[in-house]
Amino acid sequence: MSKKHNPPKGNPALGTPVLLLETLSYFVEKGNTADRALNETFRKYKIRDQEQRSDLALRFYGIVRFWRPLVTALGEDKFETVEQMRRLIGAWNAWKKIYAGESQENLVGPVAERLMKYMRVRKLRESIPDWLDVFAVEQLGEEKWEAIAKSLNKDPKLYLRTNTLKTTRANLILKLREEGLEVFPHNDTPDAIIVKVYANVFALKSFHDGLFEVQDIASQRVSAFCDVHPGMRVADACAGNGGKTLHLASLMQNKGKIVAMDVMQNKLDELRVRCTRNGVDLVESKLIGSADAIKNMEGTFDRVLLDVPCTGTGVLRRNPDIRWRIFPEDIKRLMKEQEEILRDYSTMVKKDGKLVFASCSIFPCEGEEQVKRFLDANSNSWQLEEEFRTNPVLEDGDGFYFARLKKIN
Repeated sequence: MSKKHNPPKGNPALGTPVLLLETLSYFVEKGNTADRALNETFRKYKIRDQEQRSDLALRFYGIVRFWRPLVTALGEDKFETVEQMRRLIGAWNAWKKIYAGESQENLVGPVAERLMKYMRVRKLRESIPDWLDVFAVEQLGEEKWEAIAKSLNKDPKLYLRTNTLKTTRANLILKLREEGLEVFPHNDTPDAIIVKVYANVFALKSFHDGLFEVQDIASQRVSAFCDVHPGMRVADACAGNGGKTLHLASLMQNKGKIVAMDVMQNKLDELRVRCTRNGVDLVESKLIGSADAIKNMEGTFDRVLLDVPCTGTGVLRRNPDIRWRIFPEDIKRLMKEQEEILRDYSTMVKKDGKLVFASCSIFPCEGEEQVKRFLDANSNSWQLEEEFRTNPVLEDGDGFYFARLKKIN
């Protein structure tokens, strides 16, 4: 996308079309993920007004989520001027009403007519690439995929996880309400809090004091599923920037040892910052550069969590651009990587210890089928204790699969 606009810098009063144009430029032209593109706009134009941030975020994510029907109806996929962006916003405003089944009396013109027709075609209605629609039907069946595809196009809920090393959920709710947020406890997840209206929670004093982390309820359940206790030696073997690591530390009451591993040093560096803010000091970060590093830790952990790399199809609500970033060859590559991680890192578990395999994918090939193959090949050494799949159709959370295996020999 070439830049034919030159909006003034540092002006938070810029109109939404210009800001959207700039954000889409970061997203499309520079190849940034959607969240990074949006944060770049917030940073560049110093947008701190909560209402303006929320409006821009909802419009931008909505356009990214429903990119396929919008650009198909408009007959173009380049938006290089403010006028082109106004047409895109107009199509988005019409699509919102059509998709929600609202009155269409005022929707006229060829673009609106095309959008109305798209409601009869799932891959256009739910904005899914052709190959992904076919693959999802193969994995889930028509009826199940129909429901899941629609559910993953809902706006995501904002969930917080109480850092119980520093406060209680009840006290945190009072604090957040004092800071102006409308929040409620989540009934089925002990430390979870629902934020009713989108807010920049990272600007709150309570966040900087380490009283909470932003974490989806499905992700929170994975850590609880690990069945950790104070004093254990635990490995978070695909730690990333450590959301589950921090939750494990909280569940362990900051007693014992967690070795957080990853192949990316920058993610481990971010985890270290988060540990400091959360008051967590039982975490040792470890960069995995070779198979030798894993061999040196064989049979040394009570618990090992493998939150494996996957398609991320279970988190499409929060990361709608994933659908445009994955391709058929990625699934084969990821499945092979998952199988290798499970085979290699499972050796780190002690006898009678437990391993949790987790993936934020809606597809059985990245969940149930992986675990079944592993158990079939290692029936003398491992047994399945429990497996669970979250349901984004019934819950306002991500789609996750997780299984807990016990090492019996």
